[in-house]
Amino acid sequence: MDENGITFLICKSPEEMKFAQEAELAILEGLGSNILEHLGNVELGRPIRIFIQDQAGKVVGGVIANCFGGWMYIALLWIEKSFRNLGFGSRLMQQVESEAVQMGYTHAHVDT
Repeated sequence: MDENGITFLICKSPEEMKFAQEAELAILEGLGSNILEHLGNVELGRPIRIFIQDQAGKVVGGVIANCFGGWMYIALLWIEKSFRNLGFGSRLMQQVESEAVQMGYTHAHVDT
């Protein structure tokens, strides 16, 4: 802790990662408030989450995207090894792109 009572926490352990999930929400809320303060009432973005489940209900793949300012940002895309090369990744991409287009987004950025 520094003289201002500030602590920097680098999250490494599983317990710290649980904290990180809550901390990310605080950052998103703070950023959203800042954007609203400077730009007024603008759309702050919309999430797209699509998951693949096997017959037992286990998640075996998925895509996590966020949309903002005309863009869809794909942050994560993953397919479990035993389900790869079967077309599931392509189907996920088609579905997330279709959702984004339906929502009015015209550009895409993939960061996975």
